[in-house]
Amino acid sequence: MSSNEFDVGTVQTQLIQTRGNTFDSNRDAKSIFVDGSGDGHICIIKEEENKPIIERHPVKSNHESEWQALFRGLNHITSYDWYLILSDSELIVRQFIGEFKTTKPRMRNWKQKCRRYINSHGLNVQIQWIQKQENPAAKYLQKYTRTNGSYKHW
Repeated sequence: MSSNEFDVGTVQTQLIQTRGNTFDSNRDAKSIFVDGSGDGHICIIKEEENKPIIERHPVKSNHESEWQALFRGLNHITSYDWYLILSDSELIVRQFIGEFKTTKPRMRNWKQKCRRYINSHGLNVQIQWIQKQENPAAKYLQKYTRTNGSYKHW
């Protein structure tokens, strides 16, 4: 892979210099963990802040909630650094990077909304799937919905 190429999971809107001129998500990116639940609750954790944010949005399905979490995670990017967005929704990640088709119109709209946001704000992001037990956002969201179920910042 040359210094101007990135893997299929990367949406490149501008080339930035990283150490060694190749992007290494483990070394060069700031992480954001996202998760969504079927009742509309989402959790976003920016690793550098380590402070979970819980929100609730009107959604019609768990998949829509996962898309909402991804979109809100993008909204929490405040710099032009590289960000690695980690989600335990394999379907959403594979749809976003183009490995799976997005056939439902509502989900296709979310995908387009996320991509437009990335491009219009010049964000440097990579979306990656992780297992649910590795996702701290999933753990906080599960704990939160068990306790009180209302909007709260942790």
